[in-house]
Amino acid sequence: MKKIFFFLSVIVSSFFCYSQPNIVWQKNFGDYMNDVANSIILSSDGNYVFAGKKTTFNKKDEAWIAKIDTNGNLINEKSYGGKQVDQAYCIIELDNSGFAIAGQNQSKSNGFSDAWFLSTNNIFKKPQSKITGGKIWDEVYSVIEINNNLLYAGYTSSFGAGAADAWILKTTDKGQVIFDKTYGGSDYDVAKCAIESFDGSIFFIGSTESESAGKKDAWLVNLDASGNLKWQKTYGNSGFDIANDFVQTNDGGFLIVGTTNSK
Repeated sequence: MKKIFFFLSVIVSSFFCYSQPNIVWQKNFGDYMNDVANSIILSSDGNYVFAGKKTTFNKKDEAWIAKIDTNGNLINEKSYGGKQVDQAYCIIELDNSGFAIAGQNQSKSNGFSDAWFLSTNNIFKKPQSKITGGKIWDEVYSVIEINNNLLYAGYTSSFGAGAADAWILKTTDKGQVIFDKTYGGSDYDVAKCAIESFDGSIFFIGSTESESAGKKDAWLVNLDASGNLKWQKTYGNSGFDIANDFVQTNDGGFLIVGTTNSK
């Protein structure tokens, strides 16, 4: 039996900035088998909400969201899905209350896996679900809110120019598509996370094989507000270099985290 593991830590005061942080508490959540948390946020009520997947007793994976208090006590949880692998990768709280989730859905997909846009009210009820994709693999890894609309980032193997293309979709809060665009070349290119910049344009990061100097490069892409490509930049060397998340810094630059095995 595998359960997800949480811990909260507190950084000691600046007088001891080189000390190790102390674990305040740690909790396990889950039931039968492989239960995973992929994303966590601080909600407006002061509690925490995480999203991931839960494997039920009959070995099917469902998207899973749960709320815990500041001491790690479970307040509420809910799972959504069908008879195959369904998973939530990212969750955000919406400005007008409720939550939006980005993920994958195999149970009702047109192909192997489809992108899944899911939203609920603030107690995880009244879910609204939209599934979109083609005949192969399509997933969305992140979602952000822009002026009451939603912007999703992921990849598609069903559409685009290559084996897999980065995929950015903007929808209304009701799931109506505003734009749906792919980016990349002939190989595997993936968007992991997107943000709205200080100037109103869109940036996403991920990885590209089509534009890489090595086997795979970290990839930073700038789009205008309508999803049109402005510029792109790759970072890496001879090996696998992947960007997983990023934030914009106060000076307008970016801090990017990921993984590399290049020398």
